[in-house]
Amino acid sequence: MFAKVNVKNILIFSLIFGFLTQNPFAQDKSRPVTEKLEWAQDDNVLEYQIQVRNKASGEVKSFTTQQNFIEISEMPGEFEFRVKAVDILGREGSYTDWQGFRITKALLPSIESFPSEGWQIPETAVDSAVIPVDIKNIQPRSKAQLVNSATGEVLDVELVTRGSGSSLVATGLKVPVLNDGDWKIKVIDPSGKSSESGIIRISNPWPEIRQKRAEEEEKRLAEERRRQEEEQKHLEETQEEERRLAEEERRLEEKRRLAEEQRLAEEERIAEEERKKAEKHARREKASFELCAGYALPVILFDDVIPDYMKNSIWPASVCAKTNLIPLKTSAGNFGFGLSGIYSRMTSKFDYYTIEGNLVTGTFNLIYQPPLFRQKDAANSSQRFTLEFHGGAGLLGLLGFRYIYSTNETSKTMNSLNLCYDGGLSFKAVIIKGLYVEACCDFVYSSLTDMQLGLIIPQVCAGWKF
Repeated sequence: MFAKVNVKNILIFSLIFGFLTQNPFAQDKSRPVTEKLEWAQDDNVLEYQIQVRNKASGEVKSFTTQQNFIEISEMPGEFEFRVKAVDILGREGSYTDWQGFRITKALLPSIESFPSEGWQIPETAVDSAVIPVDIKNIQPRSKAQLVNSATGEVLDVELVTRGSGSSLVATGLKVPVLNDGDWKIKVIDPSGKSSESGIIRISNPWPEIRQKRAEEEEKRLAEERRRQEEEQKHLEETQEEERRLAEEERRLEEKRRLAEEQRLAEEERIAEEERKKAEKHARREKASFELCAGYALPVILFDDVIPDYMKNSIWPASVCAKTNLIPLKTSAGNFGFGLSGIYSRMTSKFDYYTIEGNLVTGTFNLIYQPPLFRQKDAANSSQRFTLEFHGGAGLLGLLGFRYIYSTNETSKTMNSLNLCYDGGLSFKAVIIKGLYVEACCDFVYSSLTDMQLGLIIPQVCAGWKF
């Protein structure tokens, strides 16, 4: 069940001997000193076998124990020990290496000073506090206690030290937070020698002070709650008043809204009557006749024949003219018809010949002019700006086309007259009564015998409206 125990692997030694100073007066052979050797407990160990050797004489003493410590009584000097374990089956492990230690002479602790006039627990203390003292003749294993002079209660406390060796002194005692009481300090040397101080009156007023502070804080909080309740009540009353005023304002706003709706409805009714009157007047308005002329710039969009032969698609030597008759004028817009025509002189010069000819279009269009802004005068309502959509059909002629060679000889003249379709829009602005300018853009399409011709024709005109 158990493997052979090697104490080197299972034990963690903690020597509780403490007298490891180099004090020159430590070697006092007047009386033996009791020393405790201690190591970590192992639950699988039945017993421990210990050997202690005097380094000066070489004498070896053996001990057996089931505890994890032994106490030996020897004269001061240098020693070493080793331990091996025996498990519950009786199997022995190996001895550990020798561990050296020193036994020094016993010292009587000297309590030089302590707060004999009383000491108060600091307010900031939570779990512990430090009593200032001056205690000499102590060793690392020296212990301290507080003894209650009234009840005999004993508390183990911690020595707060500085220095080392013969200069090791205690400057304080770390004690738990205590209630009021009279206590004595007891300092015990590892040899058992001890010293006691006089009575220290320890006071701890902070629980009562904290209780009083807590009561005052509770009063303050109660007053704060009362004030907050009053503020909340005032706030609720204010909010209620604001809600009441808001409700009154809402009712007034509703009245104003209804009045505004009635006013707008009345205005709309009046505007509708005015519109009907204007429409009736527009129906009675006489027809208008428009005549204008200007500049055009035909651009061939698609057709490979003319651009291939004449190496050009734009023909700036062009003029245009149009006339419109608008017999029907309503509130939805003006309706009419018109005639439009474009003439372009087409010429292209090459090294040995020149090609020249004429492009002529004439179309009959239907016209729609939607209503835009109106400028009213005392007599009637005439449009200052007009947007026009038009479209129709007509004829497109390629006339007088011929080659003129460098020898002044000419080819036979070629003429072609074909059906075409026109559509576009224009924008007109009246300059003065009757006189207007127009910007127009038309698309003309014609299907010829050997080609499909498409033109975009921007135009700028000036004209007169009769």
